[in-house]
Amino acid sequence: MAIAVGFAIILCRGEIRAVGFALFQAAPEVTVSGQLYFDMMVWGAPATLLCYVCIGWLLGQSKSSWVLILAIVSNLSKVALDYFLIVQLNYASAGAASAIAATITAVVALVMVLQLSDWRSVLPKFWAIDAFRDLFSLNAAIGVRTFALLSVFALFTQMSVRLGTEILTANTLILEVLSLAAYFIDGFAFATETYAGLFYSRGEWERMKTLLILSGSCCLACGLLFAIAFTHFPMALFGLLTNHSEIVAIAAQSSMWLIPILGFASVAYMLDGYFLGLSAGKVLRDSSILAALCSGLVLAIGGYFSQGMLLWLGLVVLMMMRSLSLGWYLKRSFDLEGT
Repeated sequence: MAIAVGFAIILCRGEIRAVGFALFQAAPEVTVSGQLYFDMMVWGAPATLLCYVCIGWLLGQSKSSWVLILAIVSNLSKVALDYFLIVQLNYASAGAASAIAATITAVVALVMVLQLSDWRSVLPKFWAIDAFRDLFSLNAAIGVRTFALLSVFALFTQMSVRLGTEILTANTLILEVLSLAAYFIDGFAFATETYAGLFYSRGEWERMKTLLILSGSCCLACGLLFAIAFTHFPMALFGLLTNHSEIVAIAAQSSMWLIPILGFASVAYMLDGYFLGLSAGKVLRDSSILAALCSGLVLAIGGYFSQGMLLWLGLVVLMMMRSLSLGWYLKRSFDLEGT
């Protein structure tokens, strides 16, 4: 299914590109660079989606160390290919490197799954209707949740465009920090997902409480560590991500927003992993829709009045509402179990 959807994306790449870039009113040079990146990267869609499937299966089998190996393969291959294609061959876009790195990672992931699984015994069950129904239901809920979150970040980018190219670039730089922090926080979230499903299937609610406390503390500490580091040393750390001093200076002015955003986000990511482990897709869907609506309202107001402060407040609201709503569902689930 993942491969089929990936090839469908490739076949419809022209339409997807037209609709996607029509939503933004960026400067012509930014649009051209973005389209070039998309045209190259879209060819890695089947491999990327296949990787997601393999990673999900490996996490379900409690093979988090194998997932770590995949992350290392993916990042190292992308860095090496970026250097070779951009520096050595003078290609203008990193999209080709991302597509090739995704393909390499997908091959390694598939080899891992085939080695660990008894795939021959699974083939006769391939057309199990009930399993497909549950799978589609969970995927639909997670798909809506993902679309809601992506819509918020797309709106944030669109509102940033109205503030000028320099503000857009600086905001994108800070979003890169959020993505970087998310890689580390997701490590704890993946572990939470694996063990939450295991403990839930055994009815070990006390161990689930311990898991939540330990994982939540680690996620929060990791998120705040990133935020405090970039808040106290913005020029040095942002300078590692770009050599444009004027962009670094603008990003440094907004770096304080990393503390509330990453503080709430770290808790939200952990709870995401928890409810994914329980296959509670509807909880994640409803929480994300509520958070996206609240955040979208703040972002729209910020964009209308051209207030950059309100744009960052919108992201704070997004992460805060996700944390609070998922926390409410968490408390409710424990109350229902009488623990």
